[in-house]
Amino acid sequence: MASPFESVANAKLSFRVPSAEMVLDSAGNRTPKTTSVVVIAALKMSQGTRFQRTQEGSPNAISGAAQLVETWKGYLVEPLLMPSAIKPGMLADAEIATGLQNSSLGIPEPLIEKGEFQLLPTPQSPSLIASGIQEVTPISGTFTRIN
Repeated sequence: MASPFESVANAKLSFRVPSAEMVLDSAGNRTPKTTSVVVIAALKMSQGTRFQRTQEGSPNAISGAAQLVETWKGYLVEPLLMPSAIKPGMLADAEIATGLQNSSLGIPEPLIEKGEFQLLPTPQSPSLIASGIQEVTPISGTFTRIN
């Protein structure tokens, strides 16, 4: 089955999912090996959800600098259901097509914003669960642009 949102998919989210296997990092510390799990979604920025915050713990943050954070909501396109290894609070490298820009030839092309997407808890509609519809899985999270 295909998602009804396939034609408006605009986001590629690459989640780093830890496995049970351990590896040594550059400092010689044992850390879980991670694999990348890619999720394609149709996302739209929620109205009135921009705010500034200082994100010290983020690997992409500039120390002590305020960053613009936006809340985005939408639906999964591929896979249709969120993989069980991906949990709320996890971070993903994100590429979101936010509009169009003119290329050097004057042809409109997608404007791709890169950043970090933090998954928020998003409940599935009880009526969809009861009816057995699995093609519509909501997703929401915060998006911080990386300059």
